[in-house]
Amino acid sequence: MKKKAFSASLRYALFGLGYFLKYEYNARIQVLIAIATIGLGFFLRLSLLEWLFIISSVFSVLSSEIINTAIEGLTDLVAIRKMVSVKIIKDLAAAYVLIRASYSLVIAGVIFLPKIYLLILPP
Repeated sequence: MKKKAFSASLRYALFGLGYFLKYEYNARIQVLIAIATIGLGFFLRLSLLEWLFIISSVFSVLSSEIINTAIEGLTDLVAIRKMVSVKIIKDLAAAYVLIRASYSLVIAGVIFLPKIYLLILPP
């Protein structure tokens, strides 16, 4: 890949990320949750493997929300009139984010709850 093409691709991707963070309310909420989760991870001194699961979950949810936003924007653009199929497409994209977020919540619970339990009720 040419150096110029890479820098242009990177610039476009950063613009998309900036747009996502500036205009998507859910993105800002998810970033705040991600920051809190990472802060809690430092506080609880996660192991390397635990960090891998937490970071993977955080990026999974954020990237899913970006895909959802793109799908919703594209369906709005190409839909001449509101059709049932457009609603179904948007609902499926939202369900994808919900599944990823639920997975992340399970991962966080498995990793954080035993550690928090030990802080509250030491052995």
